[in-house]
Amino acid sequence: MADRVLGQLSLADGLAASDETIFDLVSKELDWALIRTLLGQRSGPGSGNTSYPAEALVRCLL
Repeated sequence: MADRVLGQLSLADGLAASDETIFDLVSKELDWALIRTLLGQRSGPGSGNTSYPAEALVRCLL
């Protein structure tokens, strides 16, 4: 049987290769408490639905 040789791991190989994800690496480098303080609150007084937390939106962008 011929072996498959590619420059990229398959999804299963990539999941099995390491327990550490890119999100773990980012969390080690960033101080989320400081970023949370800098972002502050997004919701203001008044009627209407509350907005998503700023920290969650920044994490989605990353």
